[in-house]
Amino acid sequence: MISNILDKIREIRSCLLKNKTENIGLIDGNLGSLLFFYQHYLNSNNEEDIFFIQKSIEGIFNYSHKNYNLCSGPSGFGWLMNYFFKQNFLEFNPNEIFEAIDPIIGKWMVNEINSGNYDFLHGASGTALYFITKLPDTKSKFYLQEFAKGLKNISIKESDDSLKWKYPLYNNFDQGEFNISLSHGISSIVKILCDLYKSNICEELCLEMIRGGLKFIKKQKLPIGKYNSIFPSWKLQKMEIQEDSRLAWCYGDLGLAVTFWNAAKVLKDEELENESIELLLHSCKRLDLKSNHVIDAGICHGSAGISHIFKRMYVNTKIPEFNEAANYWIEKTLEFAKYNDGFAGYKAWYPESRGGLKPVLSLLEGISGIGLALLSNISEEEPVWDECLLLS
Repeated sequence: MISNILDKIREIRSCLLKNKTENIGLIDGNLGSLLFFYQHYLNSNNEEDIFFIQKSIEGIFNYSHKNYNLCSGPSGFGWLMNYFFKQNFLEFNPNEIFEAIDPIIGKWMVNEINSGNYDFLHGASGTALYFITKLPDTKSKFYLQEFAKGLKNISIKESDDSLKWKYPLYNNFDQGEFNISLSHGISSIVKILCDLYKSNICEELCLEMIRGGLKFIKKQKLPIGKYNSIFPSWKLQKMEIQEDSRLAWCYGDLGLAVTFWNAAKVLKDEELENESIELLLHSCKRLDLKSNHVIDAGICHGSAGISHIFKRMYVNTKIPEFNEAANYWIEKTLEFAKYNDGFAGYKAWYPESRGGLKPVLSLLEGISGIGLALLSNISEEEPVWDECLLLS
């Protein structure tokens, strides 16, 4: 299988060299390809990868932004530059370049969290991840303290001291208005709070919210043995029809399991660590594409994201079932490359109302992310790049 993976990586690389989009974003635009080229360089020592990254970076600094989030704004570019700097790839300190725009990004983040938009991909939490990478910078510490306070102010405490946050895009939607997912929901809040706590930002406040958020998530378990998944996608209470969640990075058990694992390390909580492992072992048995809603190969809701999470957790635990699951889903990822008019054979799934299947280049849904997952599968190194997906 390794030779097939290497062939597909080469095909993805060739496709990314030839194609670009107008979107400059880290998660949903061209910047994700730079992360792929860097990881490819680490595996191949191909100097052309370095040249491509350097040439691409030169054209980005004058780019105008419509928003400041992690997904498509300068927060994502800043995260990438800090990642490259910490990897000793850049010869300059990106903090000097971002010094002028950081006050604008910081103000945007604080305004967003105070207005209730905590969303990781499109709101304040993703921008907080960018500022965390800049610590111990004094100004970044101030912005993050304001973020933590704002997060507490918009939280809702239940009678048992569990905490929940209303999903910002569905404030008028009473059915499932509390999202527990890693991509957009309370799991992402818990992970960012863990990072803040480890960075000594508002430790007591963050600890209270971590424990409260975890307590709320745990209360959402579905009836045992009745569904494919252990948890739903949204809040369980008040759902007219209980439904299981897909197998994916974005929603469901896998994202929650990684969140439990990372929180367990911060809290030194062995019981929570065991819950994470139990969730993952259960997920290892979920192999059917249709019943688990696996329609494409992308990181977000496809087979590459599933494979990478199992690979990441194999690196963390050395549990052999996780490596077996990673390899199973990477095989499915190769099988999804079946479209003659796709990028490297791949198309991302969208509902018909949004155009249906289409070729995509990005990290989240396209071939940049698929390529990163393929590279991680054949590498013995820890995939630290997945910090931008809240997996490390």
